[in-house]
Amino acid sequence: MSLWIDPSMAESLSPQYATHPNPMFDFLTGFIPRRLKDLFRWAEYLAYSSAHIYAVIKKFGEYPITRFIYETEADQEKERQRDLFERYLRVKGFLTKVSFDKFLYGNVFVSMYEPFKRFLKCPKCRTEHAAEQIEYTYESEKVLFKFKCPVAQCKAEVACKPNDRKLIDPKRISLIRWDPKAIDIEQNPVTGQAVYYYNIPEWLRAAVKRGSRNMINTMPYELLSAMKRDKVFKFAEGQLYHLRVPGPSGVEEQWGFPPITSAIKLFLFAATLRKANEAIALEHITPMRVLYPQSNGPLGDPSQSLNLSTWKDEVERNYRRFRRDPLHVMISPIPIGVEDIGGQGRALLTLGEVQEAEKNIVLSMGV
Repeated sequence: MSLWIDPSMAESLSPQYATHPNPMFDFLTGFIPRRLKDLFRWAEYLAYSSAHIYAVIKKFGEYPITRFIYETEADQEKERQRDLFERYLRVKGFLTKVSFDKFLYGNVFVSMYEPFKRFLKCPKCRTEHAAEQIEYTYESEKVLFKFKCPVAQCKAEVACKPNDRKLIDPKRISLIRWDPKAIDIEQNPVTGQAVYYYNIPEWLRAAVKRGSRNMINTMPYELLSAMKRDKVFKFAEGQLYHLRVPGPSGVEEQWGFPPITSAIKLFLFAATLRKANEAIALEHITPMRVLYPQSNGPLGDPSQSLNLSTWKDEVERNYRRFRRDPLHVMISPIPIGVEDIGGQGRALLTLGEVQEAEKNIVLSMGV
């Protein structure tokens, strides 16, 4: 059995000519990000622009971080561990930031910076000098340090590679949160093993190339080498910890799923309502007041018996006196009419709809 359709009706039955188009697509859908790292930028924007989203993420970030418990009976060891984690590393504050990133991006990349001191060794006299104590010129293309040896018996113009020595100093250890937008992940879907790459920002490359001593003296040699080749930096296995929020297995499984994704469209809807309220407030909240000589009928038209220009000047003069003295009374020989144009903004504002949209934003985040 077949259904015959009039050819003249075929066009009207196609999706693009349907009376009711796709219900899954609306105006705001066109603004939803299509790429994951664009979603990270949207997450940042929402955290800055929505007081509700920021408050929820901040509270979620702070809530699970409690005081530390040291399970040891040795007071000296307990004090040493407390100094390391609370005084030097400030782990509690760092974990709060990590938790904030988790609920914002759905991904956290963490590593530890091991302190070192950089030395430059003169190839001629074999004397080593601390990099921060001598003047040098850095060649980023070759990762070479050029300097004049300060030893009086040498004074040679030399070039050398840096010699970095690790420092056993807990005060100089740093915990690092890496920007998820600058991280690339290469993961084997069969084994789950992943390799992480860091796209070095242009501003950091530029700072090193222009010779920023602070950047050069403290930048690990591996990163300087990556900048030389204008390539990404590959993390060694086990040197980067990736904390992520589980997401659908079919959506870039190597990444976490930003929890605020479902709030984006709700935020855009609330922003549309706020924009409408702004336009209403600018145009309709403050009325324009118009004064006019009021007529008492066909025989009482003030324009026939008064000079309206003189009347206008007199009204303006009395109004200025009233602004200076609220007790001033104006005497008019004719009735004065008053007309307000605008001022109906309160009835037009969508305050209830905005509150409902913002409540839905909070609900979408699990509050």
